[in-house]
Amino acid sequence: MYDRHLESFVKTAELGSFAKAARDLYISPNAVIKHVNLLERDLGLTLFTRGSTGVALTPAGEEIYRAAVRIIADAHEAVARARQRAGARRAPVRLAVSAMRTSARIRRLLASATLHHPNISVEVVQMRDDVASLQASTEVLGAEYDVLLSVLPALVSVWAGHRVEARVLYESPASFLVPLGHRLDTAPSLGIADLQGETLALQARGYTDVSDRIREDILRRGLAIEVVDIIPYDMGGLNKALRDNDLVMSCDEFSEAHPSFVNVPCSDGYAYPICLMYARTADAGVRELVDALVNEARGKEPRMEETSATS
Repeated sequence: MYDRHLESFVKTAELGSFAKAARDLYISPNAVIKHVNLLERDLGLTLFTRGSTGVALTPAGEEIYRAAVRIIADAHEAVARARQRAGARRAPVRLAVSAMRTSARIRRLLASATLHHPNISVEVVQMRDDVASLQASTEVLGAEYDVLLSVLPALVSVWAGHRVEARVLYESPASFLVPLGHRLDTAPSLGIADLQGETLALQARGYTDVSDRIREDILRRGLAIEVVDIIPYDMGGLNKALRDNDLVMSCDEFSEAHPSFVNVPCSDGYAYPICLMYARTADAGVRELVDALVNEARGKEPRMEETSATS
């Protein structure tokens, strides 16, 4: 109901930085800058003064900011009121999830979201777990699936030709899948340095920013750890790691992925963002489910004025 460039403008105004706004919106800084530049062009106004330490609103920008906040809030309230008046349940939103991610957390979020939004109906469908299938799944969002639950991949917009938006639900703490009988399978927690002399199966470079940082940390610290790519990250890949007695970089979402591995927390503070991906052309029903799940994950009360606008 409003130009989504306003979201980038409002977030930049609130955080004082294109880079910070980009991180909060989970898009690239260049995308935020482009949104703001296009908004300035369309309005014929300079909204920010740019400096080496960030940006600040111009007097004209302050006026537009106040109006933009009202526009976004009014739009969400109007949609919420219209949905309440419509009353009827829509066609189910198709949520694609991995059979390997049996997280109780998403089940609780779904239960709570549908309780607070009785007009939302969700149909859960299974997706395959390898990287190629995830890429293919993003290409059929809006056709075969409506929403995809996944670890946030790097360059998601490039994968899907900029057709996809991503919203982060929560961060899942990193952990290690340790084969039963391995010398480390009883450890209460493990740091990367504790893996010296071991082989670590890690997602291929470029798949997630977190795995790339872990790989770089191992190289930077000169740790004696053999890193092998796990492709695909599915049951076959886990079975191979089990045969080779390798540890697998994982997160709590995959804690029950394989019965022959023990999930041991990583003590180095890494966490994998768990996100919802959906088509930019998604309808109001899909966006309502995404907003509801994000608000539930962030512990927000389901009030109309707090409907998220960070997609």
